[in-house]
Amino acid sequence: MKKLILIAICFISLQLSAQGNLQFNQVVNNSYTATLGTTQTTIGTITVPAGKVWKIESANYYLTQGTGNRIPGRGSGSYIAYIGDNLIWDGTNGLGHQDFFPIWLPSGTYDVSSRSPATYLVTVNFSAIEFNVVP
Repeated sequence: MKKLILIAICFISLQLSAQGNLQFNQVVNNSYTATLGTTQTTIGTITVPAGKVWKIESANYYLTQGTGNRIPGRGSGSYIAYIGDNLIWDGTNGLGHQDFFPIWLPSGTYDVSSRSPATYLVTVNFSAIEFNVVP
């Protein structure tokens, strides 16, 4: 009887499957630039296509000052960027983008939003790997 139950459990477990296998599709690099202030503002949207997932690997945040120089958004102000509800950059107190990655995004549409400590031209970049979800 124990063997029969064990065989049945093994057979059932072999029939179960997870969400699917991931198959590399492409690398995605996106960049958004906007003049921002202290209010969190949507600067763009991204759409992860149906049947795909994105693994966001890294992000950068730059300010363009009056001299035209681009500098990383780090310091004592609110240098923050999000994709949906996922924090991808926090430059407050020089933190940068330490422990936010990887971020997995299932298919859907997400706002890219940001803010800065004063009015600056801000550029937010991120890189992701797109995978096909293969059943």
